[in-house]
Amino acid sequence: MPLVPVSHRDVEHGSRDSPGTVDYEALSEHQLRQPPEVARTSLAHANHEPQVLRSSRARKLILEAHRSRHQEEHTDSSGVVQDAILGAADGLTVPFALAAGLSGAFTQSSYIVLAVLSELVAGGISMGLGGWLAGRSEVQTFESERAREEHEVRHVPLAEEAEIYEIFRPYGVPETAIESVLAHFREHPRDWVDFMMKFELGLSEPDRNRPWRSAITVGGSYVLGGLVPLIPYLAIGNAREALRWSIFFTFLALLLFGWVKAGFTGQGRWKSAIETAAVGGCAAAAAYGIARVFDSMTSRP
Repeated sequence: MPLVPVSHRDVEHGSRDSPGTVDYEALSEHQLRQPPEVARTSLAHANHEPQVLRSSRARKLILEAHRSRHQEEHTDSSGVVQDAILGAADGLTVPFALAAGLSGAFTQSSYIVLAVLSELVAGGISMGLGGWLAGRSEVQTFESERAREEHEVRHVPLAEEAEIYEIFRPYGVPETAIESVLAHFREHPRDWVDFMMKFELGLSEPDRNRPWRSAITVGGSYVLGGLVPLIPYLAIGNAREALRWSIFFTFLALLLFGWVKAGFTGQGRWKSAIETAAVGGCAAAAAYGIARVFDSMTSRP
């Protein structure tokens, strides 16, 4: 597509063919996808820039360019990532704390392996069930709130219109502009309900498959995380010796988990790694200390 030069003079005073106007549909993709500081010069004068957004083609290309340049700056906050973080965090800390605590009371690793495996099975099922219930509750809440909004739009439209005014008023939107929005919503009640769900209640439609996906992700990541502190006890018969290796492997796993997690949460990588390792270490130390206290109390004559 040939480039169409647009100068300040063309924008402010109009070209010879179309005085006072700019054909934004004729702008090339190269011009529309330029960085903002370049676009201000090559597309239009600052006072006329908003006109380019009246073209659907221009809006599409500008958004595509913006997202391609800034996609790497946005973090992935999908439900799957959140569920995996939740399950893995608990899986690395709870079984580790249990194994460390039992190591203060038992000397043979076989007892600890049996106890931790039992906890992993029960914990994985419990975490998976909790993920399913949370996902199902999210879907049910959305459906219930949407049904209520649909009822209010049909039966008390004036109240809903007043709420739209209140939504826009803090942003200084003129009432004439709000009335134009209301005119559209009166003709398209489904769009009206969608708007109220998002901007009044702050709810977006959840994934219908989220309950099962959440259950599998949370439960599976919990079990996988819990296997890390258990591995030394499977290879070493002495519980105290296995504990030392379990501490080493789990500490490394917590550091790695915190480092990887920071890539999704946007937190500093080293800060996230150290915080995650510190939380797991405190949990294990507390459980180990309590187990030693009870062991010393029960072993007294």
